[in-house]
Amino acid sequence: LGALEVLAGAAAGVLNHIGDAGLVGTTFEEGTWLLLVGGVLLGAMGGVAHWGPKWWGRRMSDKAALPLALLAFIGVELASVPLLIAGFADQPGAIFPAVESGPSVVEFAYSGPAELWNTLSTAGLALLVVSVLGFVLLALRGFTAGETAGDDPWDGLTLEWATTSPAPADNFAALHAVR
Repeated sequence: LGALEVLAGAAAGVLNHIGDAGLVGTTFEEGTWLLLVGGVLLGAMGGVAHWGPKWWGRRMSDKAALPLALLAFIGVELASVPLLIAGFADQPGAIFPAVESGPSVVEFAYSGPAELWNTLSTAGLALLVVSVLGFVLLALRGFTAGETAGDDPWDGLTLEWATTSPAPADNFAALHAVR
């Protein structure tokens, strides 16, 4: 899921640099960054779930981790896609765009549902924060009191899974022959 987010962010980044699209300086750039950062965050969560048994000798619950990963994926999509759409509508980007007086902090000419896009993006960010906090709590509980992982919980065929979990300081008592 993280790789999909990063690929989507890379594609959006390419589209952002097409001059005729006119997306520079709009919320499209923020949506692109959210895709990239969210993808890296999802990848990091997957890395912790995969390598945690080797580091701590215990596993986290797959039944709880997979829904959290899906929730984080949906959060990243919900946070970024509305900003990409609003960028096509020329909604100005940046953290503090030109502030003018009026009912809205950001004034721009658009007859579409700008508040809807911004509200959806905020909801996506909230969903992402909740899923990351849930993952951190799940990881802490799983790696301190979860089921013992065993030496090779993923049935891996590489050397790092051939030693005990967690790995001892010297890894192997004898040098392995690798062919």
